[in-house]
Amino acid sequence: MIPDKILNVFNRSIKMVCSNIACYCNDPVSDFTRKRKLPAETLIHFIVQMQSKNLNSELCEYFTDLDSLPTASALCQQRDKLDISAFQRIMHLFVNAFDDYKTWKGYHVLACDGSDVNIAYDEKDEDTKRQNGNNKPFSQLHINGLYDCINHVFWDTSIDTATKTRECAALMKMIMRHDYPVNSIITADRGYEKYNLMACCIENNQKFVFRIKDINVFGSILSNLNLPHEEFDLDVTKILTRKQTNETKNNKDKFTIMKKNRILIILMMMGFMN
Repeated sequence: MIPDKILNVFNRSIKMVCSNIACYCNDPVSDFTRKRKLPAETLIHFIVQMQSKNLNSELCEYFTDLDSLPTASALCQQRDKLDISAFQRIMHLFVNAFDDYKTWKGYHVLACDGSDVNIAYDEKDEDTKRQNGNNKPFSQLHINGLYDCINHVFWDTSIDTATKTRECAALMKMIMRHDYPVNSIITADRGYEKYNLMACCIENNQKFVFRIKDINVFGSILSNLNLPHEEFDLDVTKILTRKQTNETKNNKDKFTIMKKNRILIILMMMGFMN
């Protein structure tokens, strides 16, 4: 694909968001209404091209004209006005602007996984604070992405705290939001081996392939199934229950005893509860 075309599509996506900037700022009445050195479009371009340098160096490299050079304080004030949904909207406009994506047997193959991202240290933010051995504490976020393995683009993303406790919830949110092609197969690694996630996929008619833990690993979905130690392809039916009777305890290949809160989540995903 021609680089100039890609750049033009990206710039057009930014302009579309900035033309409706009131929808993507914290105060739609006053934010980005006055003329500043950092209007919304310039601010977004600057943030997108930022590298890993300190803020003053980034500003000096981007604004070559000293008369237009904003201070770091002014940049932070303008940045605080901008909601993260602006960047999500730009990404969606950008990736949906192309119609020549490749598929595998008619399907987009999407992989969901997470990655840690270091951010500026904030000792007051317990959600992002991390400690690595005897090293100094640092701040970190966890980014969950839905990545197209064939076309090398991200169709959706979700930001989690550094504890990574909401990876499955993030994928469920992206599935229900469905800002990706309908003809898709979602793949994920062993960390996504959850009944409620599978229920979410089934309820939303989403095809999926999840890698799960080995049959001999405690907690694996397969651990209570009597499966052959060879290559196989078979259907398995499981009944999820909260009853702890002799029947359910003695037939673990048929019944899976669930905690109350997990049963409620699955029922909600399957549409049996409001």
